[in-house]
Amino acid sequence: MTAESDDEACGPGATVPLGVVPEPSARLVARGETPVVTSWNQPFADRFDPADDEPRLRDVLHGVTADSAAVCSAVAAGESVEVTVDRPGARDATLRVQTRDDGDRLVGWLFVTPRTGPGIDTVASTLSHDLRNPLDVAKAHLEAASEGSTEPHLGQVAEAHDRMEQIIRNVLALARDEESLSTSPDVDVERVAREAWAAVETGDASLSVADPPSAVEADPDSLRRLFENLFRNSVEHGATGSRDTRSPDDGVEHAPTDGEPVEIRVGAAADGLFVADDGAGIDAAEHSHVFDPGYAGDADGTGLGLTIVARIARLHGWTVTLTRDDGGARFEFRGVTDGRDG
Repeated sequence: MTAESDDEACGPGATVPLGVVPEPSARLVARGETPVVTSWNQPFADRFDPADDEPRLRDVLHGVTADSAAVCSAVAAGESVEVTVDRPGARDATLRVQTRDDGDRLVGWLFVTPRTGPGIDTVASTLSHDLRNPLDVAKAHLEAASEGSTEPHLGQVAEAHDRMEQIIRNVLALARDEESLSTSPDVDVERVAREAWAAVETGDASLSVADPPSAVEADPDSLRRLFENLFRNSVEHGATGSRDTRSPDDGVEHAPTDGEPVEIRVGAAADGLFVADDGAGIDAAEHSHVFDPGYAGDADGTGLGLTIVARIARLHGWTVTLTRDDGGARFEFRGVTDGRDG
């Protein structure tokens, strides 16, 4: 259920439809002493994944804040409240609930606002400045070392430098929400996937590509980076075994290093494609959060790996969902235009 057009969010002296509020927002009603969520916008649904038509507020907040009981008690008492949305290793937003006595019932509005301070734009600036400088130095030394040399490995280093430049440019564009895709109607999914696989340190992991869409409308560079991030996530964090430590880099828990090598599959899904592995999987309670910028990161981590995957999908007009597949993680992309249908 999403917000209906006449459900309004109240601000000082004004009301606006929930559907136009860019941040997660919802309307609440107190049923006796139990606040329930009666309608919400799409950003709220994406973050909290409400399971019922009128879920209890406490159920919605469980797992995202340790203060869920206190919030519900305050709302039932007609009080407004503000708490930090928190998960282990990540504090990234503020949750506010405003209440109002509407005659015979208590109503309220819930808003989630992003934290202030470093965010994805800060990370983008770091990429632009702090990474370009050492990259330029590396290029200069490579150019000097290449003079008169026939060493084949130097060419591979140059290709890696060029790839780093491309990644920096693309991440900057995505971080700033620039519509910078250059799409083609006949991108070969298997070729791009195997190119991405060759660019990732895969160790003993294996890749199989079975009947994916043969040609899709996509930006090939962005699609390659989408595959690279998913493959890297599976290889680094998907080895079979329990996930028991957290990565500062992409918000998904590390698997033990003594697990079995992960097997990764790319194939066709209904209305799109999927990337799946047979690793340890991701706890279902975390599925709605793994694409959040900085999720489970520490003060030094970027938490951009799966965020970039979600943004690439969004810029293409695709949706991405995370499910379990034989115990592992399965990322499904829907709304992908298959070139064979054209």
